[in-house]
Amino acid sequence: MIGDDVTITIVDIQGHLVQIGVDAPRSVPVHRYEIYEDIKAGKPPTRKNEDQP
Repeated sequence: MIGDDVTITIVDIQGHLVQIGVDAPRSVPVHRYEIYEDIKAGKPPTRKNEDQP
């Protein structure tokens, strides 16, 4: 369960790639899996591409 105030939307599908959108309150942290794993391991998250928001 994600929660009543979080919405996941399929934005685009191109071949085997799926782009999703997440609408959630700012109080709800939203991370990609690999970033979440770094946070759990105590590693500081890094931004691999500064052009991305």
